[in-house]
Amino acid sequence: MIGRVISHYRIVEKLGGGGMGVVYKAEDVKLGRSVALKFLAEEVARDPQALSRFQREARAASALNHPNICTIYEIDEHDGQAFMAMEFMDGITLKHWINGNPVEIDKLFSLGVEIADGLDAAHSQGIVHRDIKPANLFVTRRGHAKILDFGLAKLTANRYAPLEAGAAQATTEADDEHITTPGTALGTIAYMSPEQALGRELDARTDLFSFGAVLYEMATGKLPFRGDTSAAMFDAILHKAPIAPVRLNPELPQRLEEIVNKALEKDRGLRYQQAADLRADLQRVRRDYDSSRQAHSPTVKPSFSSVAATDASSDWSAPQVAAGSAPVTQNSSSSTVSAVMREHKLGAAAVGALILVLVAAASYGLYSLFHRAVPEAFQNFTVTQVTNTGTVAQTAVSTDGKFVLNVQNDKGEQSLWLRNVATGSNTEVVRGSGQRFATPAFSPDGDYIYFRETAPVTTGVFDLRRVPVLGGTPQVISRDVDSNVTFSPDGKNIAYFRDNDPEVGKSLLMEANADGSGEQVLFSQPARESPVWAAWSPDGKRIATDFFSFRGGILGEVDVFDLASRRQQTFVQTNDVVPFQIAWGTEGRSVLVGYLALGPSALHGQIGAYSYPQGKFRTVTNDAAAHDTLSVSSDGKTLATLEIVWTNEIDLLPAGGAGTVSVVPGIPRQEILPGLDWTPAGQLILSDGARVFGMRTDGTGATTMLNDQGGFIKDPASCDAGRSLGVAWALRGGRGTTGVWYGRADGSNFAEVVPLGAGGVLWGCSRDGKWLYYSDYPQTPGIWRVASAGGKPEVVHGMELTNAAPQSAALSPDGKLLAAFVQQVSPESRTYTNRIDLLDLSSTEAGQKPQVRTVAVDPNVSFVFRQPGPPSSTGFHFTPDGKAVAFGITAKGTDNVWIQPLDGSKGRQITNFKGDQILDFRWSTDGRSLAVLRYHSDSDVILLHDNGAPSP
Repeated sequence: MIGRVISHYRIVEKLGGGGMGVVYKAEDVKLGRSVALKFLAEEVARDPQALSRFQREARAASALNHPNICTIYEIDEHDGQAFMAMEFMDGITLKHWINGNPVEIDKLFSLGVEIADGLDAAHSQGIVHRDIKPANLFVTRRGHAKILDFGLAKLTANRYAPLEAGAAQATTEADDEHITTPGTALGTIAYMSPEQALGRELDARTDLFSFGAVLYEMATGKLPFRGDTSAAMFDAILHKAPIAPVRLNPELPQRLEEIVNKALEKDRGLRYQQAADLRADLQRVRRDYDSSRQAHSPTVKPSFSSVAATDASSDWSAPQVAAGSAPVTQNSSSSTVSAVMREHKLGAAAVGALILVLVAAASYGLYSLFHRAVPEAFQNFTVTQVTNTGTVAQTAVSTDGKFVLNVQNDKGEQSLWLRNVATGSNTEVVRGSGQRFATPAFSPDGDYIYFRETAPVTTGVFDLRRVPVLGGTPQVISRDVDSNVTFSPDGKNIAYFRDNDPEVGKSLLMEANADGSGEQVLFSQPARESPVWAAWSPDGKRIATDFFSFRGGILGEVDVFDLASRRQQTFVQTNDVVPFQIAWGTEGRSVLVGYLALGPSALHGQIGAYSYPQGKFRTVTNDAAAHDTLSVSSDGKTLATLEIVWTNEIDLLPAGGAGTVSVVPGIPRQEILPGLDWTPAGQLILSDGARVFGMRTDGTGATTMLNDQGGFIKDPASCDAGRSLGVAWALRGGRGTTGVWYGRADGSNFAEVVPLGAGGVLWGCSRDGKWLYYSDYPQTPGIWRVASAGGKPEVVHGMELTNAAPQSAALSPDGKLLAAFVQQVSPESRTYTNRIDLLDLSSTEAGQKPQVRTVAVDPNVSFVFRQPGPPSSTGFHFTPDGKAVAFGITAKGTDNVWIQPLDGSKGRQITNFKGDQILDFRWSTDGRSLAVLRYHSDSDVILLHDNGAPSP
């Protein structure tokens, strides 16, 4: 082919080739410019699909004229061979540029902005690429990006029009490394969006997910979703969160990781919606990154050692050296000082001052050498995954970092296991027998394992036990322990919290000997919302504690109890994060916290740290996965936590619970959805925390009703025949408050009706929409109501429940009955009795005695409500006919729906799920369908290894 003239192109050299064909460099003899000619291989050209793709690429790309898109000049045929003439570019593909290594951050920003700009241009013309990957992105010799290969592109009517689901074949240029599989799905698997993997309708957002995968690879040198087979890779794309980029490349700006995470959102409704927005975010972070880097760049001072003492004409500009103020480097010699004296005629006093400056500088250098600040904990770390069962409930690391404890779930049974990190060997320490385990910990000497234990049905109270590290008979150390146990540094003493015992409403910080003897109260305070955590400082002088607050705009609080003075002092109060677990970091200079943050991922626990005693907060992890439990080795160098990935779905069943199950498409799968309801028109109303939205059961027609990216919205209740909406709105606008809000179903005219306590929930509204029923836990007991138009709240007469805990409540379809699922504790036996209280609402008028009757529930059933705690708006409802109530039950690790007739007859299970948990369920207004919100979690132990100060 070399030297031949094809049409008006003379072939100059071969540039490359593959299964699809070959590309040559050629000269356009008419215009005198270099071009690239792409020929289809003869056997490929006979394939109608391959030829169609070739033509599609030409049509799509030729419709675009943009500096970051490879220009197509023409498509033609010569002697039966189809060819395409396109822009000749000198450079390499991004795939070869990356070559398994992170791209320099400056270049990542510049290339990323240009690729996003090219995508925005294509999308604005209704063209979706559908195969964005490094092999289809080119980097010119001058360092500019070009988008190549529109062979899978689809022209749409407008930038948001969906594409047909999976109609075209996959990329046929085989790439074994990235598992491209022809004929199964659209695109290259490693960079596919979840909707591509599922063969669903596609739009421009699929390119943005693929581009997010490219950005991830540019930032880390690694693929975000990996697997040995295509099936494993599909599973990772659909269900797993990638490793946080900053773990693989600690030099990345935190906000760049946030951009990558948003682009890789599995729910495209939460992903970037336009390439222009992604481009703007990249430009903004690049600007801030450049400004920050310049602000922290050291000033380069001139070296005086190169200045000739007698050279009066030496150039002292840049910077100009003024008499008496010449800058002196730390390694300046005495001869240099003499030269400066002669040049500027410095007096003896000035020389003395200059010498003092030199001495001080040298002294400071020596001081800095021997007194470098100890870096804060886990500013720079690597991660090791320790388990891969997906069933770990809690964990702890040994004091030397060599072992971890795992509470393993197995079909509802829990057991306690010891794992050697280095060898991977496992030993069962305590076998499960129906009990639940909580907050395991190693004693400082490593001889004992401490843990809390309870039985799921007969008791909601935890006892603290210990067992020899290699197994044996567990011994009770203390009864009724409501927090983790923390140890004094010498291991002689332990501390923990006990709530509501012996005095209801009081929380006690207790201290005891390591064997549980000598128990005493360190201090008492009003009981606050769980969780409560305690951590003894490394110097043994103080104990840090934390709790939810929600008082005066405060979300959470960390306090420090001084053991010498027996005084409790506030360390930090927060209005943007909620700390729920704590541990001390290296040398007591940091307080590590597990925390929840405001915004769309409010239920995804992360790890952060407060500097001590300054109280300055910083993030440690910022993953798409959630984290739970916090355990640190004695040297502060190893941290054990759980990495949890949630997935959820809404299943539709016939009202009776039996029959065909269909999954509602289009719901956010990676978040726990804290709310579900139906409208009279048969649409679902859902909350994902940051917003409330409505949608049809076929996944279409999604409409946002409320949106607060800095808050948390839960408990949506369709009211007044679907015309209005009530919600419990926490942290609205970033304020540390919670309240019941009410407004129109379209999101307008929303106003706060009544403030709530930290655990407050909205249970629903009356049939006529005039009353909202709620819990103000823990401020006031019982069930309350308030007029939807606003007014003075009132406790529901007959539902004061001063000596019992209302776990949930529901209103009957006809609005005549109020049901409460109540749990009452027996102080003598320390067990809970479950019952259902039914109130005839017509009997609550002033002057009447409320008519309340009790319905017993089967004591052999294990309820999803396992113990008293903050009330819930989920999982307890009337059946459509109003003749029974329904709630969730659990058996062997699986939740199902149980109905309890109100006439006292025997209850029964109506669903038959074989796995996973139920968060909520609701019958449609017409009583024909049952929507069940189910979720699954994969949870494993990871270790964070502190690497010390980050590299400069």
